[in-house]
Amino acid sequence: MLLTNDILDRIWAGEVTVVFRRWQRPTVKTGGTLCTRRGMLDIVSVDTVAVSTITVDETTRAGYETKAALLRALRT
Repeated sequence: MLLTNDILDRIWAGEVTVVFRRWQRPTVKTGGTLCTRRGMLDIVSVDTVAVSTITVDETTRAGYETKAALLRALRT
């Protein structure tokens, strides 16, 4: 799942503070950076989480209205 322009804009606006990704293996690491179309992002932490533990607050902080919408995005 790539970061969409909408999500990148919302990160820069401070509206999105958490990003969930589904990987075979992580492609970034804690303390690293990620070069995006909008600029460099600092990677504060990378943690493995079970889908069942994702909270409503985290869903909102990731920019999704519902957990179902977040899970749909993770499948693409």
